[in-house]
Amino acid sequence: TWSPDGTAIHYSRHVDGQDNVWSHPIVAGNDTSGDVRITDFDDRVDILSMAYSPDGTTLALARGTTARDVVLLKGFQ
Repeated sequence: TWSPDGTAIHYSRHVDGQDNVWSHPIVAGNDTSGDVRITDFDDRVDILSMAYSPDGTTLALARGTTARDVVLLKGFQ
C-alpha cells in the first residue's frame, strides 16, 4: 500500500519466520537496501492485509495464521 505521504510503498515482508511492515522509498528504485522496517512484531503471525485510515494517521492490519493443505482427489466421476 502507498504511504500516507505518497513517497514510499509499505509492504509485508517475511524475514526469519516473522512478518513485519516495511517501507520502500520510491526514489530507491529496485534496491531493497534502503528499505526500513516500520513494525516490530516478534511473533510468528502472518500479516494478511493492511490499509491506512483516510487521514493517514492509523495503519490497520489483519493478522493471523494460514494453513495450507494439499488434497489429491483421484478416480472420481
